[in-house]
Amino acid sequence: MHGIFVLGTNSEFYALDEAEKQAVIATTVEHVAGRVPVYAGTGAESTREAVRLTRMAERERVQGVSAATSASRTTACRSGFATSGCAS
Repeated sequence: MHGIFVLGTNSEFYALDEAEKQAVIATTVEHVAGRVPVYAGTGAESTREAVRLTRMAERERVQGVSAATSASRTTACRSGFATSGCAS
């Protein structure tokens, strides 16, 4: 296994509130314990929310995010959160 990707585009991530998303990410990072990278989906209906979720994922120590801001456009952000605005 090369990594774990949570809250991706093939689930009901959109139905979770921010606290639930943070719990999923935090639990995954804790369970994986550095054995493989953890990536999180931080897509949202607005850029503002996607940036907020990306910053939360950064605080939870994921190695990368995938921010799908609409059904027709996906911006993938690799490791390195220098701007934390990769969803814009």
